[in-house]
Amino acid sequence: MSARTNPRDPKGDVRSKGGAGADSIYGAGTAGGMGGAVSWGAVDGDAIAEAVEAVTARGDAILFSSTSDGGALVVQAFSGNAKPKWYFPRAEDAEAHLRHMAKTARAL
Repeated sequence: MSARTNPRDPKGDVRSKGGAGADSIYGAGTAGGMGGAVSWGAVDGDAIAEAVEAVTARGDAILFSSTSDGGALVVQAFSGNAKPKWYFPRAEDAEAHLRHMAKTARAL
């Protein structure tokens, strides 16, 4: 997976800035560069549905967006006080991360 929590972070730090314990909620990907335009339409709908179902079944929330320049898809989870956010310059990385989130949420 290719994810970045802050596209301006030159170190490509994938740890969430969302609060204590945020890394352990749904995991994080690996650092990667930002690419061109990317769309949620390129992500498998089943992966999105699996993540929504598994995350919300725990009483948590998930938000889907994109960066203003269209260069990355954004996923944010809300669990208690933690609000980790991940950036994905490639649709396949967002899809893999959503499947990982669903698997992790079901295991909790």
